[in-house]
Amino acid sequence: MAKRLRWVAVHPLTSSALLLLIVFPLVRLSAPEWRESAGGPATLHRLLAVSDLLQSYRVEAKQPPPQRWQQRLGTEEASRLWTASDGSIWWTAWLNGGSAVLLLPATASNRSSEQSMPRLVFADPGQASVFEQQSRKGRPPRSRLMKQCLTRLIEGPAVLWSAEALPTMAGPISALLQSASHGCLSLSRHGTRLSFLGVVASRPLDRAPAAAQWVAPESRWSERQPMTPVVHQSELVRLVSPRTDLLLGGLLDNASIKQSLETNFGLPLTTLKSLLDAPIQIRLESKDSGPFQAVLHLELQTTLKRHDLAAVLSRVGHALEGRGLERRIEDVINPDGRSASPAVVWSRAGGASLGGWILPPSKDSPQRVSLSVGGPPLPLDRTSSSAGRELTLSVRPADLIKRDLMSQSWSASIREAGALQLRLVPLLRSKSDWQWMEGQLADP
Repeated sequence: MAKRLRWVAVHPLTSSALLLLIVFPLVRLSAPEWRESAGGPATLHRLLAVSDLLQSYRVEAKQPPPQRWQQRLGTEEASRLWTASDGSIWWTAWLNGGSAVLLLPATASNRSSEQSMPRLVFADPGQASVFEQQSRKGRPPRSRLMKQCLTRLIEGPAVLWSAEALPTMAGPISALLQSASHGCLSLSRHGTRLSFLGVVASRPLDRAPAAAQWVAPESRWSERQPMTPVVHQSELVRLVSPRTDLLLGGLLDNASIKQSLETNFGLPLTTLKSLLDAPIQIRLESKDSGPFQAVLHLELQTTLKRHDLAAVLSRVGHALEGRGLERRIEDVINPDGRSASPAVVWSRAGGASLGGWILPPSKDSPQRVSLSVGGPPLPLDRTSSSAGRELTLSVRPADLIKRDLMSQSWSASIREAGALQLRLVPLLRSKSDWQWMEGQLADP
């Protein structure tokens, strides 16, 4: 448990984005126009019925054929079909608990024949038999949103996933991604930027209400300023969310975590729910000295009254003292440069600051509080704006890698990326299960 919580302490900030980082390296993108192959949609319906994850790619003949093509077809046949299919779309489907199935395009020589439909290529005869049995009930998508997703999968590079794929894709952070446990994204490359847009949800897309469709929920979305990298060089991550539960709500589904927070830190479920309803701002800033590579800053705007929030922090403080930490009060200079705020700072005896909080005197509602891990807390900036309805995220992957704050297992394109930006906004005003996502991954 301690190891998992330590991992979460470093990585929750990018949880909404990491799901995307899993799929980006798999996509090959190019400009040629797509040519439809007969029978493709019907075959895709069958794949949808039995797949945890389905991804479409565009053949780029100037690149060598994928390794999986060569393994399944042999080097010579794979090269021939790859070259003949330049500009066509092909698909990979990961079956429920099984290996990948390839759906390859019809070649130019047979597209006019009656057999001109994509070609299913299985790992072995057993997989083919299982697919044949399980996919018989495959049917066209029911919801408009799923139909629109299927169109993206047919027309260009895109990816569709379900909750069953999440543990394999996201590993230990899957519990943090319940609000994006299902999704469909279209991907495109423009120079050094890989852009993505689409829908993520906590429920299957085929159960989407009729009002949900593949359209950005705000008509002026495209008129906004382009996404830009993080402004401050020391800032590795910045996240602003209208609700904390979009990031951490999945943790409360874990009974042992709930019990630990209540037993060890005096945080009952009612208090946790109040905190998870709060808007949150997260910043991860690099440090050039001290025992930590970075300090994590959080700002919450809670509906709790100040004396209730002070009582919560007092219980947490007693728990920290019981673990050998020492409390001290430090004055932290406010953004105006003329005043200071008293901060509660925690450390081991004679050691560096491990974190702390600032709870300013206020009668305002909501009550704001500044928290930190890895260094002293920051004073509250009263000029900062609230999250509104959007979740926004900016990350500098290359700098995180340099400081060993992101796994080296990511592909080179991810590790070397200069910036990742994304936005999430509710697709429907009355329902929080459906979110519109768009963003980009940029090279340095």
